[in-house]
Amino acid sequence: MAKAHKIGERLETKPSRVEDKDAHDACRIFVDVSTEELAGAPSSMRAGRAEEGIGEPATVSLQTSILAGGLVKALNTAKR
Repeated sequence: MAKAHKIGERLETKPSRVEDKDAHDACRIFVDVSTEELAGAPSSMRAGRAEEGIGEPATVSLQTSILAGGLVKALNTAKR
């Protein structure tokens, strides 16, 4: 997850900093980690709970869910 976050930050702030190595690292994660393990990664509700007392749990949960859905859609589109 940290690698995906790092790549996302680079895409938002300095797209020119995204490197081939980043894509390779992401590929290695997909190869080394089973789909079941990735599916069991922290859910949007868990991300929201981490905000309790310091932020907006409902907003973080919703954002996480929307962003994950966007990733799935982008991946499905890229397969075509």
